Amino acid sequence: MRRRVDDDEEWTRAIGCVDQSLMRVIDGDESSSEVRASASEVFEACSKPPPGAAWPAFGRAQEATWVAAHVGSQWRPLSLRLRVRNDRTVSAMVWHSSLVLGRWFSRAEVARWFADTFAGATRRFLEIGGGNCIAGMAFAAQIGDGKWDVVLTDADAEAVRNTMYNASKQDSLRNRSVRCETLDWNADEDFCARHGARTFDVIIGTDVVHEESMAPGVLRALDRYLAPDGLAIVVNPAAHSRGGAASFQKLLDERAWRVETHHGISNSILCVGIEEECEDVPLDFYVIRRRETIDLDLPPMQNLGN
Repeated sequence: MRRRVDDDEEWTRAIGCVDQSLMRVIDGDESSSEVRASASEVFEACSKPPPGAAWPAFGRAQEATWVAAHVGSQWRPLSLRLRVRNDRTVSAMVWHSSLVLGRWFSRAEVARWFADTFAGATRRFLEIGGGNCIAGMAFAAQIGDGKWDVVLTDADAEAVRNTMYNASKQDSLRNRSVRCETLDWNADEDFCARHGARTFDVIIGTDVVHEESMAPGVLRALDRYLAPDGLAIVVNPAAHSRGGAASFQKLLDERAWRVETHHGISNSILCVGIEEECEDVPLDFYVIRRRETIDLDLPPMQNLGN
């Protein structure tokens, strides 16, 4: 930790969110005086201005800040310390649907399902429109062992660069294959040339439909990149909270997709433990496969709101 403070001054804000292990060392009776003194020095370095800030309301940071996204479970705790950009673009916001999906990936029964269903050769995972890519990083950390090639994307090149930085700072992503790339699903020739069509076993998107024009683009990306026997998961606020969400549901019904939808998931329940001003909107959880996909058990969806 001391080395990270020395190597990267900006990273001190992330550690200063604040790492509770430092406080336990400083306040504990079991540590030697030398260890407590060293921990105090690191804590002081981490807390210098600008300090680690609380979670910005709805993810909109007035100035550059750091957040700690607690997306783990009792089975496998996970906290991602992330640099949040200092602008108000949608790709810089922290979307609550990404926290919900990240926590779902941290469930023991979900991890077992992915391990059993996608056993064997190396598999490929794609996050589209990820912004801060919290859900994708949670997948890589909790499920994406050496057999998964994880690609995190957004149309905003600045968002991609920021995600590359954040991913490089996560201990939980060591020994994981994680790449960050630009993908605009309306102009994706270069991306398709690099990766090929229908090559990703799992594709996810969180809050990717918030304008009417976005629904066709999301489905176009799924059609182009989802493997023949692949699985797509989209978590999006319900139609009364996001423009284009009703169109997305309608297009899914019209086109050749097999869809299981879980409506009205309460993100305020699933985001327990995060001190924030929570955007209290219900979420829709879509599990999407191609019509021709062979029958297989779906991932565990029970008790999504608990």
